[in-house]
Amino acid sequence: MTFQHPVLFWALPVLGLLVWLLELRLPAGDVRRFARWSVRMALLAVIVAALAGPTRERREPLARRVVVAVDASNRITPGAEAEARAIAERLRSQARDVGVTFDTIRFTTKAAAPGEAPPASETSFGATGLAGARLRFREHETGGIVLVSDGHGNLSGVSAAADALRREGLAVASAAVPADVPVVARPPRIVSLRAPRRTSGPFEVRCSIEADAPKRLEVVLRVNGVERGRDAVEARPDGEVLFEDVELEPGLHEIAVELTDPDDNEERTLRRTLVEVGTPPRVVALLGDAAGSPWRKALSAQGLHVAAIKPGGLADFVADGRRAPDLVLADAAALAALPTAAIALLAERVREGLGLLIEAGGSQESWDALSRSALVGLLPLRPLPEPEPPPPEPKPQEEEPEPPIDPPEPDEGPGLKAERRPEEALPITLLLVLDRSPSMIGDKLQMAIEGARQAALALSPWDRIGVITFADDSTLDIRPRSARGASSIPLWLSTVEAGGRGTNIYGALKLASRVLAREKSPILHLILLTDGRQYPDGPIFGPVVKPMRARGVTITALGIGRGARMDQLRDIVQWAAAGQVIPVGNIGAIPRVITRDTMKVAEKRRIDAEKLDARLRDKNAEPKPPEPQEEEKPQEPRPRSPEDAAGPKAPGAADSDTLLPLRVRRAHEALAGLSVAGLPTIGLPRRSEPTYDAAVLLAREDGRPVLAAGRPGLGRVLVWTLPARDPGIFRWKELGRLYGQAARSVIAPRGAFAFLPEATVEQGPDGAALRVIWPPGETQRRLRVRWEGPNGMKDLGVFAPDDGVEGRILPAAPVAALCRLHLELEPGPALPGVSYLVEPPPVREPMAGDREGLAAAVGSAPDALDGFIAALPTGTRPVTVPLWSWFLWLAVALLPLDVWLHRRRGLAR
Repeated sequence: MTFQHPVLFWALPVLGLLVWLLELRLPAGDVRRFARWSVRMALLAVIVAALAGPTRERREPLARRVVVAVDASNRITPGAEAEARAIAERLRSQARDVGVTFDTIRFTTKAAAPGEAPPASETSFGATGLAGARLRFREHETGGIVLVSDGHGNLSGVSAAADALRREGLAVASAAVPADVPVVARPPRIVSLRAPRRTSGPFEVRCSIEADAPKRLEVVLRVNGVERGRDAVEARPDGEVLFEDVELEPGLHEIAVELTDPDDNEERTLRRTLVEVGTPPRVVALLGDAAGSPWRKALSAQGLHVAAIKPGGLADFVADGRRAPDLVLADAAALAALPTAAIALLAERVREGLGLLIEAGGSQESWDALSRSALVGLLPLRPLPEPEPPPPEPKPQEEEPEPPIDPPEPDEGPGLKAERRPEEALPITLLLVLDRSPSMIGDKLQMAIEGARQAALALSPWDRIGVITFADDSTLDIRPRSARGASSIPLWLSTVEAGGRGTNIYGALKLASRVLAREKSPILHLILLTDGRQYPDGPIFGPVVKPMRARGVTITALGIGRGARMDQLRDIVQWAAAGQVIPVGNIGAIPRVITRDTMKVAEKRRIDAEKLDARLRDKNAEPKPPEPQEEEKPQEPRPRSPEDAAGPKAPGAADSDTLLPLRVRRAHEALAGLSVAGLPTIGLPRRSEPTYDAAVLLAREDGRPVLAAGRPGLGRVLVWTLPARDPGIFRWKELGRLYGQAARSVIAPRGAFAFLPEATVEQGPDGAALRVIWPPGETQRRLRVRWEGPNGMKDLGVFAPDDGVEGRILPAAPVAALCRLHLELEPGPALPGVSYLVEPPPVREPMAGDREGLAAAVGSAPDALDGFIAALPTGTRPVTVPLWSWFLWLAVALLPLDVWLHRRRGLAR
């Protein structure tokens, strides 16, 4: 027996003395006085002992509990789920026979609470299941946990969690479902077929093919049932077939890809989709001399529909959604004569996605007048007035000219190649890793794709570019290829859509490491763009970035908005050879930031080429005797002109009436296919200077801009400053091709305008689902949707931007049936409809349980779980029993005796 407060016993001597003094004052004999004192002291001692907290200890057996954690991810087949329920029932029966409490939980990425279902997911975390099972144990309980899974989930951290539970005295075991089954070789199959839903020109068709073993296969492309292409490929686990430059007439077309095994003609796989080819882009020409304009002649010759209008009709064309053009072609004189309201409306539509091509070579007066209009903020070139001619210089004294001394040409070699052609000596491989998680829906993903296009335009034809997109999975959408085809990047990425269930940056970097490992370029650069954080948490980025660091890969990480975890991006960049982290607050600045970063890499390439040139020249140089120095003749002072007093001129500011060569200043899709070797010599363009965010594409050798591009908002603007009757450019054979390619580069992709909603159809396991992307800030307009199928027309109702149309299941239809959605904006025009083919639901193939991997991570149960309940750990726990109540009962028993002894009565003396 122990006391919790033994210090109270020190009060007994004091209480005894006080009781003795009180007894001395009462009249009684010594014997009776001693008896009263003794009984009262015993009573006080019992009360003090009760207050001191008397206790004793005893041991009790621990209660036992067994918890079964069942994997409930979407990949678990119905047969595996039934087997998991059978395991749980068998353990429940065994636990009931021996008096063990039984419990069960379900988990995926999170453990479900009692009576709830875990979140739907294609993956699961074993450590999460063990942690959720541990929470079911109450205090002073022991027992065991059984993890039931197929072994194909995320097993990171499972071994550590199981060891921690064993240290707590709990038994941990696993059971794989279903049981191991033999793997049967499956025939080759088409995994995915990708083609643009809408296009207005040539497009590409891509299909991914999987096969369990390498095999020679034939892939046939059919358009509306007619064969259009055939290719023989070697099927691999990640094989891909590409059909390029598929050009069709306007209308709706069925694209089918058929996979045939030459060894077995009966083994065929077919995959179909629909492609809607629109009419050629519409161009509105606002020109002073529309009939004689070379721009209009060139565009009409290339199949573009060009409509000449008067300045008063521009507002009607731009404001009408049914007749809205894709490009406005105008000269400076016509634009300067527009009313203020028409110019403001045109500027607004350009920022929303309309293309604008300005011919500024008409007259200097109209070009100067354009600088005072409301369009000056959209122009990539700022008009400059012509300077006044300087006074004539005094004629210098005639001196006999010295014969010119031509410097010897340097020897050809690697050094000269690095100096004159650094892009050929040191090519760049640029890999863009773009986030396509659900938070990137809308302008974010569109701006990221546009940034990829502009980054490719900033590279040379010798450079290479590739694109990886990721959400919870990662895909290589553009294999590294020459940057010469930069104008096709939006077309290649037209099938990329935001979606998925997370942002797995680790998986994207792992795929990027494998892609860059196959590249041979001396300069490797990676741009990572995301607006979120790594999910699921846990991986360390060092192991996946270190191999890239060994190859010299530099990384630039762009974090969009407040959702991006900048600390995670810094953690990624610190493992690279070099890099930086850039926060991007404005979505519209994404293309500009990506392009500037690419240009920095190209500038570093030039510096490295100069160093390489210097090293090679120093290595190959032979010692030469010093040349004799000539005596310098004193130079006579030249009279100063007013231009000398004003200081040196800026490059390109000097005027020249002579013809100078035209030079390419920057790669751009407007110059795609242009022969650099055949550029003509030209006269004087209109005086201008580029703005801070402009891209000068063509310039005269003295630096005067000829063709410049800009991106105000979502729109594209090109400015041409050379007069149409220039004697040099007029005789150039490539001029018509340049005009047509420049105009097509300004035309925005269909569906890119921010003022119209866009509807798409996604095929899933539950059927076809409607998805509507509304413009940012849209709250007033409504969208009416009508569905047309084999059973007739059905009105799906009117939807508002906040009605939650995402994932709305469309009416059921037979497999391979052609269905169409009719869309009408209220108030507003009818939008282009959406057609789709009903696909069969995906068949989930059973997976063999990875029993060995699961048992190695968690540990297996004895005798296939039959002896798991009997082997549960047992134990006891100490229990403290309080005894103060017994002392109080003893005090109550002594109290009558104390009262009887202190009763007053006469005593003999």
